[in-house]
Amino acid sequence: MLLLNEKLEWIDSEDLIREINNEIANKTADFFASMSDADIQSGIEEELGEIYLQAESLIAPLYYDNESIATLISTKVLPYSPKKSGKKIFKKIKEILCKYINNDSSIEKITDWVIKALAVIIPGGILIGTIARKIIYFILKTGISTFCKI
Repeated sequence: MLLLNEKLEWIDSEDLIREINNEIANKTADFFASMSDADIQSGIEEELGEIYLQAESLIAPLYYDNESIATLISTKVLPYSPKKSGKKIFKKIKEILCKYINNDSSIEKITDWVIKALAVIIPGGILIGTIARKIIYFILKTGISTFCKI
């Protein structure tokens, strides 16, 4: 599946999935060594809210011919809380993931579904690899059953 990164460059989701799975297999990243599950979730939620707004701002000029409309959309003046919206985004991602993954799911399947969930929720299919990694590591840290109960 083709997605865009934060630089609006095309990326192949399969390459990203392979890269993340290699990191996990080689244990080259550990985002949450000394953090509580609640702190991890809160950080992910806030980051999801910020990424959503960033993606909206990046994608607006691609779909609107009139520069002033694109600028208006990308610079919302409405109150926006990354933490509140991120909480809702996290909940939606969890709904998707918990429907398709379970305790028997491989790391590859978990990674694949995290990427798919983010691709349909974040505007324009813009995927920030770091947040995908954090969600995957969080699932692996807590276990799928616990993650789905949170």
